[in-house]
Amino acid sequence: MRAKAAKRKAAPKRKLAAKKRPTAKRKRAAARAQPIDREALAAAETEVRRLRATRRRLEQRLVAAVQEIGTLRTFELRAQMLENELAKREGELSRLRAEMSDRLGGASIVSAPA
Repeated sequence: MRAKAAKRKAAPKRKLAAKKRPTAKRKRAAARAQPIDREALAAAETEVRRLRATRRRLEQRLVAAVQEIGTLRTFELRAQMLENELAKREGELSRLRAEMSDRLGGASIVSAPA
């Protein structure tokens, strides 16, 4: 029985520590440990500001272009409506002229007497 008790009291054997692979946390720590290149950082920030300003200008131009397209579509629709109305009136006028020439038998009145 004492043999069993002795085994229980003995410390468990440790496994040999495997070589640890770098984790994301260790990689971030290593990245933080490197000195910051302030000139490169300033250049990057300047580039980011420039790109944001360019994007803002392009977005404004895009919005203006979309608004202009909407306005032009409205004008195009209105022009088509007016063209259709004009064609309808011209058809009516030609019909009335033909009706009038049939009634007069080919004679036409150039001017009314004064």
